[in-house]
Amino acid sequence: MLQRLAMLGIRRGIGIRVVHGPGKRGAILQVGGARIALGWDVIQHIEVERLGIDPHGTGEPS
Repeated sequence: MLQRLAMLGIRRGIGIRVVHGPGKRGAILQVGGARIALGWDVIQHIEVERLGIDPHGTGEPS
């Protein structure tokens, strides 16, 4: 699973923004300029650390 996430651009230390969710069916994440839909079975294995509020919606920490 780690290799699949890395291929999608989701790696340790990368900025991720939640566009929609998480919900029963999963979530839509923004990674760089791409939006990625991941199912609940995948997102339950991702740990995140909130760095701050992004006032501009760019995915970069404030």
